[in-house]
Amino acid sequence: MKHPYFLPGSSTGCLLVHGFTGSPANLRWLGEHLNAQGFTVHGVRLAGHGYDVADLNRVRWREWVYSAREGLYLLREHCDRIAIIGFSMGGAISYIVAADENPDCLVTLGAPHKIHHPLLPLVPFVSPFVQSIPKPGLDTPAEKELDQRVTRIQAERGEPQLGVVRLQVWPLPALNQLNQLLRESRAALPRITAPTLLLHGERDETVPFGDLSLNVAALGSLTKHTQNYPQSGHHLALDVEREQVYAAVADFVREYADVE
Repeated sequence: MKHPYFLPGSSTGCLLVHGFTGSPANLRWLGEHLNAQGFTVHGVRLAGHGYDVADLNRVRWREWVYSAREGLYLLREHCDRIAIIGFSMGGAISYIVAADENPDCLVTLGAPHKIHHPLLPLVPFVSPFVQSIPKPGLDTPAEKELDQRVTRIQAERGEPQLGVVRLQVWPLPALNQLNQLLRESRAALPRITAPTLLLHGERDETVPFGDLSLNVAALGSLTKHTQNYPQSGHHLALDVEREQVYAAVADFVREYADVE
């Protein structure tokens, strides 16, 4: 569940980029849906992710971008057309890569525009001494329900019953790198020309819903579409409206990246 995956298909390739403290598993079901539609799919594992906090705290934001770019180059060895699909921080990474690499289309799910927490300016000063802090909100009814739902579906699919695969803490040195990454992604937005679909859950308590309009306003693409999901939180590809999300992503890729 923590490993990257490559699912062969047509000459249209989909690059899936997971989020901060997450793993390739967070987008695996979406990837399998896209592969069932005939597309080649590559789910990357970002540098430092999938194992422990210490690994993540050792990397720099450019290494995350490199992980995604390396995955794109692998896909291009097999595919003529490329769709980049990024979740959360993976969406911000996708903005940076798309601005330079000009894919056929781009999809983001719950992508942040910036970190809004008022204590963020303190992180560079605290992080040399405090490596991580517990993630707030994981014990809320909504998060517990999400984890239980994912675990139940994993059992039905015959998969390891791990729930949402993610770290239970915020790694502070890595959080400082995330803040720097988001500066770069905001700068990249006006340079993007690929048709873009931006998806966001209205119940997202990790990335404020208002970030959707900020990203749309800054996006350079002439073709940009948005879709809101009123019953979903941050993990759009795992939440109650996931099937609608999968269909929206597949339809967009088919329209803009699967043209013969």
